[in-house]
Amino acid sequence: MKHPPCSGNALADASRIETLITDLSRLVQLLNCDIERHKETARVEHSTPFVYPIAVRTMTARRDNLILTVAALERRLSESQHALAAAR
Repeated sequence: MKHPPCSGNALADASRIETLITDLSRLVQLLNCDIERHKETARVEHSTPFVYPIAVRTMTARRDNLILTVAALERRLSESQHALAAAR
């Protein structure tokens, strides 16, 4: 996906992206802790559909989506930083 050219607020945009990455990474860590806690409580070691708690499956899917979002934001930040460096 192409992004619009760098605006006058490119530094502010980069700062917001960095903040988003930090916040989403923290959420991923929290979800990892919650997933492990639920797995221990349920005493489940593998993801057999009939035994695996729905909460764990849901949190795992959410965590995986957040990881993909963080990766996309990191790519976007890198592109922004390269564009800023080229503009100087």
